[in-house]
Amino acid sequence: MDRHRFDAHRILLAEAVTDAGLDIVLSAIQGFGNGVSAEHRLALRDLQAGFSSQAFINPGRIAYALPCGGGKTLSVIAWITASHRLAPDVSVAVSVAQIAALCDIKRQLIENGVPEELIGLRHSHGLKAGFRDTGASDRPIMLLSHSRLRRGSESELFTQHKGMARTLLFWDETLIPFEAESLSWLDVRFACKRVLEELNPSDPLALAAAQASATFTAEFDRQRTGLPPSTAILFQGHDREALAHKARHRAASGTEAGRAAYRSLEALFRLSQSPVSLAITGNGASGDGVIRYTVAVDPDLANIAVLDASYPVRTLAHTGQVKEGTTPAMRSFKTYDRVAVRELKLATGRTTLISNPESMKSMVAAVAHVIRAVPDSESILIFSFKGDNKKTLQTNLLRSLEKEGVDLRAEVNGRARISSLTWGNECSLNEYSHCKHVILAGVLRRHPLDLAASLTGKYDDLAYRAGTGELKAVEHAEAAHCVLQAMNRGACRTIDDTGRAGAMTLTIVANVSGLHETLAPVLPGIDWSVELPERKPSRTWQVENAILNVLADTSPTVEKITCRLLKARAQAIVGGHISSDVWTNALRKALLLTLAPSMQRWEKIKGAAQVVRHVR
Repeated sequence: MDRHRFDAHRILLAEAVTDAGLDIVLSAIQGFGNGVSAEHRLALRDLQAGFSSQAFINPGRIAYALPCGGGKTLSVIAWITASHRLAPDVSVAVSVAQIAALCDIKRQLIENGVPEELIGLRHSHGLKAGFRDTGASDRPIMLLSHSRLRRGSESELFTQHKGMARTLLFWDETLIPFEAESLSWLDVRFACKRVLEELNPSDPLALAAAQASATFTAEFDRQRTGLPPSTAILFQGHDREALAHKARHRAASGTEAGRAAYRSLEALFRLSQSPVSLAITGNGASGDGVIRYTVAVDPDLANIAVLDASYPVRTLAHTGQVKEGTTPAMRSFKTYDRVAVRELKLATGRTTLISNPESMKSMVAAVAHVIRAVPDSESILIFSFKGDNKKTLQTNLLRSLEKEGVDLRAEVNGRARISSLTWGNECSLNEYSHCKHVILAGVLRRHPLDLAASLTGKYDDLAYRAGTGELKAVEHAEAAHCVLQAMNRGACRTIDDTGRAGAMTLTIVANVSGLHETLAPVLPGIDWSVELPERKPSRTWQVENAILNVLADTSPTVEKITCRLLKARAQAIVGGHISSDVWTNALRKALLLTLAPSMQRWEKIKGAAQVVRHVR
């Protein structure tokens, strides 16, 4: 067969598989009782055509930003089924985050007539997963988790079939082909100081800590003079595994501070297995630290179909390795005119909620207020933070809501009226699509040092340093990705036969910049409003106004008043103790206001604890 006939054969085969795949996915969607608009049908055909083009004509790493609920998993199953029927030489791999989703894909493939013996499934979850692990047997269709693929221990099983490169790999959600890691310089510095104080200077841990401290201090000094960052493999000549083992052993006992120090050292020894660099992000001392990245997805996996609704907003995924295959139909077929978003601008960051009880109270009050406004017949999904080892924020939130009178045991149609998830579960799940209300009690935000490490991976350059503006932009993009995925666990993930998202309200209780501007282009028709909280007047403002009231009520015959008496009368108005700092600032501001022509002027006499009236 000559080249032209060979190419023509592949084009015809691609068209046949595309048409068959489209018929299968449409039948599956309609089998669930859902209609499909003409625009949705076109988007699904474009997706099938994209898969076929990658498999038979133009391979590459290509991302398709089909909206959540648009049928991406059904499309993958349909295309594999069609290729099994029409192109039996095709071999594929499918990688998703959760084993349960892999088992569901295998079940649907079998229901579509694909023989089970052709489908490999790798996992370590035993029978509870639903299907047995098929071991290292090489099968035309291989199903695996992202974590297993990233470990790379069985890469040949997924990159090749019978010694030949697999036709296509399907990757669910964002493809980040690197793993970035970071460790705060504050943690490292504290750990080194602690170890050097506790251990004999000749102890291997003390020697390593001294080397790290000196190396890092010198490197930070270099960078602060304007020199570019350097990269290095730390602890050369040391047995890093042995050092990590010793640090891990010491972290198992002692005080909490001591355990934290040795855990930081263990993390440093682990990071130092490959080259690291030091980053200064401009976000204070906690924003400086050790960073590195490693390649996480085998470069031999050159033909990947990435199904990622967040691709348009998640800039970390925009690497030179991945091209966008999203068509106009995929971008526009789903509209969100029945979805209302309300931003409540409260300080609800994870660290703030842990350290500031008042912030937690404000958030609980806001969430409870939103829940009370929801009809008892409608379900609610709440996203919150996990917290840390000592403070479980999700548990604290739910307990506080109960104290506010929220019934967490109520049901709607046999299902919990109020469901709760923590950040980290915002992708893939679809069992909450009955929830017409989603509340984000805080939004997950990534640390600047972690983002600095991620950007070195994106640009494949450990010495790359992002400016403050770029770090902020990426932080906003990552937060927007979390919001987009979380909201689509609720009813808006569904699509009717006119292409409209299910009716839903989303309440974002967080003060995160740029969410509307970033998400509006991928949520056509969305109704978005922002509500600023009512701010309680500051203590200084309250005392300042109390002072002015006292002075205004002072008899015209009184020419001077002691500061002690003035403070006592002001305190009687505002209630509670007035601190020295508040008093000093409030008195200064109040006396400045008395300079206005309409006011009686008062002045504090220097060196005397009294204020004196001036006749204009």
